[in-house]
Amino acid sequence: MVYRVEISKSAKKTIAEQKKPERDMLTVTCDYLINFPDIPNVKKLKGEANSWRYRKGDWRILFTLTHEIVDDKEVSFIIVGGISKRKDAY
Repeated sequence: MVYRVEISKSAKKTIAEQKKPERDMLTVTCDYLINFPDIPNVKKLKGEANSWRYRKGDWRILFTLTHEIVDDKEVSFIIVGGISKRKDAY
């Protein structure tokens, strides 16, 4: 299955506000989500349809999965909705 990663404006803003080492790490981590579901530290969120979180150090990346038909092919989108430190994630 083909996955595409989309990053929300708020997640992009969070990334942009970080110092360069964390900014680079968060950017690479978001790109790494294309390997879903074959990545460790991912859990489905309870009470939320198609919502997941990826744990990377003290950071939590919250994302949802959607499926759409594009050019007669089913494509799955990973939409990064939020990025936050562990203490603020939930």
